[in-house]
Amino acid sequence: MREAVELHGVSIERLRRTDLSRPFHGVRSTTSDLDLRERCQAALLRVATGSFICGPTAALLYGTPLPRRHEVASTIHVAIPRPGRAPRGAGITGHSFDLRLAPVREISGLRVAAPARTWTDLAAAVDLEHLVIAGDHLVRWDLKICTVTDLQREVERSKGRRGRSMMAAALAMLDTRSQSRYETKLRLLLSGAGLTGLAANHEVTVSSGHRYRLDIAMPELLVGIEFQGAHHADPAQYRADQTRMERLRADGWLILEVNARDFDEPIELLNRIRRAIARHLAVREQIDRSQIVA
Repeated sequence: MREAVELHGVSIERLRRTDLSRPFHGVRSTTSDLDLRERCQAALLRVATGSFICGPTAALLYGTPLPRRHEVASTIHVAIPRPGRAPRGAGITGHSFDLRLAPVREISGLRVAAPARTWTDLAAAVDLEHLVIAGDHLVRWDLKICTVTDLQREVERSKGRRGRSMMAAALAMLDTRSQSRYETKLRLLLSGAGLTGLAANHEVTVSSGHRYRLDIAMPELLVGIEFQGAHHADPAQYRADQTRMERLRADGWLILEVNARDFDEPIELLNRIRRAIARHLAVREQIDRSQIVA
């Protein structure tokens, strides 16, 4: 409020008007419907100069998929460089970081903890599966937010920090080809059950010459598993998907489809996939034998 009065000439009477929202103590806004970036801007106005966004909030600014409780949280995680004390206030979760161990970058005018540091901070806030999901997003080959090497270096610098053993475990599970949280969840479910030869976003050229990419594939077995999100409900997309599936199946591929609700019963989903693969391999073996006899 002081800045509004002294630097921008806004009157005290105007700041007291009820049409202004109060996202944080001492901060006023002309709208109550602030997006994440705007709430972060408001939070940084409330704390000391040099502060920056960190933790789950920083992860969301990088577009990282997180558990729903973090995605809908109203609290903003803010850090101040040491030796400053962690900021406090309603709607703010404060931290104090050594900037030598927590480099900062700028995103749309906001000071934000670097991606690798943000990922290691998540180890104290999420479980192993979600840490892998977050890591897959940050190292995606097409986004290039950071690299696996960046994460490795950050883990090496994290000795003594909470969650370091989980960081190391997650690091070994990352895949730069995964492009969604459900692709990662599916890969972890299958690999955790002992299935091998998995390839994320595997490219296939069918007999017609068309090239396709499968969410999860077992190329040696000609098995592909596709996640069907909401966009597949579009009529034009649905027709394109049908043609795509039939071209792959005509070339001998087993194509299985899963959706978000299937993960509510992961054991049933896994058993269903196992049974389908077993039938597919049995049919292939019969075909191979018939060709030998012929």
